[in-house]
Amino acid sequence: MANSYIVTSKTLSQLKQKARDLKKSAGIPHHEALEQVAKGIGLPNWHKVAESAEITAQTEKAYLSGLIVAFDMKDAGSFDPANIFIEDQQALAFCEKDLLASFRKACEDEGEPATEEEVEDYRNELHWNHVLFRYVGHELPVTVRDALNLIYEKSFWAPLYVWLKGGFYETGYEGAQDEEGEIAGIRL
Repeated sequence: MANSYIVTSKTLSQLKQKARDLKKSAGIPHHEALEQVAKGIGLPNWHKVAESAEITAQTEKAYLSGLIVAFDMKDAGSFDPANIFIEDQQALAFCEKDLLASFRKACEDEGEPATEEEVEDYRNELHWNHVLFRYVGHELPVTVRDALNLIYEKSFWAPLYVWLKGGFYETGYEGAQDEEGEIAGIRL
């Protein structure tokens, strides 16, 4: 798989401004300033920056106003995305802060704040133990309940987490569907 770079809309704007500033200060053509800025952040050229920003924009939009779901690695195999979800490896970069905040809160709820070492261990586990999918269907679910119903059409297991229209929801405690296809333990 090719290297994937995360260039958010904010980062892209900052890089463009940096190139404009460099153009003025160094008296070089704009395209040359763009190339130097790209190389300065470790990318081979500005085309790669623009390409990465375009790919990242889809994930960023899903995080801010769409739907992303996270499954435990062992449960992700039972999820059939059926052309309405795609696995999105960049999603964790956007969702990580919510997951870390949830971890910290869970530790505090148990009476002991998380140490930085525990937070770092959890961060590392996220990359190995979670698979995130971005919704690419035509009609975005309106509620978390709608999203879960859609997901249960594709998976026996509930996702651990759901990001819907910028909101973060922990749903992993719901478990699986019962024999009649009903979702047990709904606490949303």
